[in-house]
Amino acid sequence: MSVPPLLKIENLGHSYGKYLVIRDISMEVTAGELTALIGPNGAGKTTFYNAVSGRFRPTQGRVFFNGRDITGLPAHRIVPLGLVRSFQITNVFPDLSVIENVLVPLVLHHGKGFSFLKSLSREKALYW
Repeated sequence: MSVPPLLKIENLGHSYGKYLVIRDISMEVTAGELTALIGPNGAGKTTFYNAVSGRFRPTQGRVFFNGRDITGLPAHRIVPLGLVRSFQITNVFPDLSVIENVLVPLVLHHGKGFSFLKSLSREKALYW
């Protein structure tokens, strides 16, 4: 029996007016699989991520996450389902450890208070 895909993209495409940026992208990613999207500047990587994550509605195709059609849903409706786009920002909190920097968004997601004066290492519920 095959494992159903966690993320399924069918013929995804997006245009900015008359400019076709991405077209007919289809792929499946199963849970636990590591997948990368690479290409030169201007290849459409950010447009693809924006269309999948709900930043904007794709002009063609469908996006399914965990079996649910999420095509065109806004990001604030997709994030609670477990699909989140991260940005390529390298700002970190220099006084926090690597794991604490990674945990900052999880603290906010779980509605926990956060203080830069206290270590997050005691917050075991945030670790997987």
